[in-house]
Amino acid sequence: MIDDHILSMLKSVMGNDDVYPDLVPEAASKPALAFVNAAFSQSRVLNGEATTKFSVWRLTLVAQSKTELQSMIDKLELIDNTRNANFSRIFTELIMKQSKEPDAPFRTAFVDLTVYN
Repeated sequence: MIDDHILSMLKSVMGNDDVYPDLVPEAASKPALAFVNAAFSQSRVLNGEATTKFSVWRLTLVAQSKTELQSMIDKLELIDNTRNANFSRIFTELIMKQSKEPDAPFRTAFVDLTVYN
């Protein structure tokens, strides 16, 4: 199943950072990452024929410091424009780093992961 392949890939690239499907539990140690499917799609040629299937996954990165958050982003950039045994193409794109509110305990960022079958 594709979720298992995404989980395995993220765990291997993130090292000691925890990886969760759907959301990062409040009690989880940080830094941590959650992933959720944002879209399944396929490319089409002009005549409408479906060609390449791909999916987009929204990654939520949660860290205690700006340095930890940037380290997580740097790890994900290592798999940008690569491939592996499960995906013919892998792309990452930093969507947003949220500003930390004064009373917020964590920093967050969002990265889109696009994988092609």
